[in-house]
Amino acid sequence: MKSTVIANTNIALCKYWGKRNDNLILPMNSSISVTLTGTQTTTTVEFSKKYSRHTIIINDKEFKLDEKNIPAHLDKILNIAGLKGYFAKVVSISTLPIGAGLASSAAGFAALTYAAT
Repeated sequence: MKSTVIANTNIALCKYWGKRNDNLILPMNSSISVTLTGTQTTTTVEFSKKYSRHTIIINDKEFKLDEKNIPAHLDKILNIAGLKGYFAKVVSISTLPIGAGLASSAAGFAALTYAAT
């Protein structure tokens, strides 16, 4: 099971400032953002029983599983899908540097989630 997805990055004009309702997870204010063309994250997710653990490679660098919350996200998706004994290999390339403040992580998680599901 393998899928590749591309997600564009964006710039938030009105940023998230917390929740007005923690139980319903409602934001304090609406977010407004602009999608940037030409800036994107391309992510491939492959699930297989041949893997003994999740492997996450971002911009050609393998991440330790405790560095990101990606493994927990993948575990939730696998649990919902009822896929016991499967692990994922994730390969993601971003045209923007990580931590640049241009929502590269949001694009990364959007591509990851869509490809994984």
